[in-house]
Amino acid sequence: MHSPTIRKHTLFSLVLVANLSLTSSLRSAETPTPETLKAFESYVQAAEVRNNEELANRKNFLWLDVLPKSERERTYQLLKRQQTTIRRSASCASRDCSKIPGGLIHDWTGITFVPGVTLQQTLTALQDYDRDADYYRPTVLRSKLLSRAGNSFRVFLRLKETHVLTVVLDTEYEIQYLVMDGTQAASVSHSTLITEIENAGSAQEHATPPKDSHGFLWRLNSYWRFYQADGGVYIQCNAISLTRDVPAGLGWLAGPFIENVPRESLDFTLTATREALLKTTHTSGMQKSSNSTPSAKPFCRPGKFKSSTRLQNSFTAATERKALLCLAAHMPPSINSDHLTLLGFVAMFLAGCSYALARWNPWGLLLATICLALNWFGDSLDGTLARFRNRQRPRYGFYVDHMIDSFGALFLMVGLAASGYIDWRIATGMLVAFLLLSIESYLASYTLGIFRLSFAKFGPTEIRILLAIANTVLFFLPAARVSGWSHRLLDVGGAIAIVAMTAMAIVAAVSHTLTLYRQETL
Repeated sequence: MHSPTIRKHTLFSLVLVANLSLTSSLRSAETPTPETLKAFESYVQAAEVRNNEELANRKNFLWLDVLPKSERERTYQLLKRQQTTIRRSASCASRDCSKIPGGLIHDWTGITFVPGVTLQQTLTALQDYDRDADYYRPTVLRSKLLSRAGNSFRVFLRLKETHVLTVVLDTEYEIQYLVMDGTQAASVSHSTLITEIENAGSAQEHATPPKDSHGFLWRLNSYWRFYQADGGVYIQCNAISLTRDVPAGLGWLAGPFIENVPRESLDFTLTATREALLKTTHTSGMQKSSNSTPSAKPFCRPGKFKSSTRLQNSFTAATERKALLCLAAHMPPSINSDHLTLLGFVAMFLAGCSYALARWNPWGLLLATICLALNWFGDSLDGTLARFRNRQRPRYGFYVDHMIDSFGALFLMVGLAASGYIDWRIATGMLVAFLLLSIESYLASYTLGIFRLSFAKFGPTEIRILLAIANTVLFFLPAARVSGWSHRLLDVGGAIAIVAMTAMAIVAAVSHTLTLYRQETL
């Protein structure tokens, strides 16, 4: 029977090889075959027939309207609390239906609600395509309205997606708007050109030959609906895209990655649209107020806090999001987000104390795991509960949450250093690397409007899970070593964490520096 350390070492090696294979496989992909394009066009044609029928009949204008009454009312309440709802489209409720020869069809529909805006304000803002690079950064690097004839538009967008690889695409779209009345409108967007760009932004920039493309995006159609009601506008987007198929033999690893990217992109697009409309209408309102009272004395108070776009694409993100929303819906009214924040803070302090206790009693390891679970409950649920109840305090929450995270990291690393299961220098290095990565993330949030909650598919929840696994192994095998090495389990894990976090901070810093340099050239 293999020891736990051998199995763990083998699993790590397999994941490493698979990642290298995935990266190599995605380096190139054939252009879509005629059979692939024919299957996609057939799928799109059926989808557009349904779309046109629904618009003509004014029936089920939003997909929420077909839900059972209780679920429909609950979902509308979530939207009014500025939650974005996304699902795989009803016409493609299972993954199997999107499998076509040589490619994958991704069909997702999402809805968001923008309070305090009108249908006309929404359409005016969204048709200002020259500003898409401001609205949807960092995904949209450049945007330009190529032509307009009435309600028909031709638009250019340079897109950037960073997951396993960074891909830059030059894309063009034909967009048609239909205003049905004073409260309902729709639009249809078809991609007409998608070209991958190598060395974007440099003197060596050039279009990638089709045979050398990654195949991350071959076609993209989107079907938007706008409905003014309840003191704002509901915005629904159905995005249907065509990409390459999962590389042979890597479905278990690449499948979730390739299939989740379109969903995450739609989530980002709807969230950024909502934030852009809120900002635009707020700015417009401020200008009107200023123009109407030119002699008024300025009221000295801090400016409106700009919330950043949250990017979370870790392994557990989708499952965790559903669990947190369920917990928020069933949380007693007497419990608020401050109580949960305090719970998370105290739990992390106790986790550090538990690790210190483990120096003399191994049960401290299991107690630390319980404390980490309580920390997840408080730290992850506080923001979700505030958004669910529409009780956000962006400035307060941003400051308090990140200060608590910093002190929590200190408590945890001091406890680990005192536990005797890890060299104190490794624990110190982990703390420094974590704070360095945190500083970079906070600065990116302020300067770029992006708050990244995960790196390389790992976020706080994945770190807690790894610590819980290590605690269990050490409880039963206190002298556990990594197979073939004389070093202790946590020493090796800590050293890997230091290298990984430092590398992530450096890569992110270089990438964000280049982005800011291009946006603010001399």
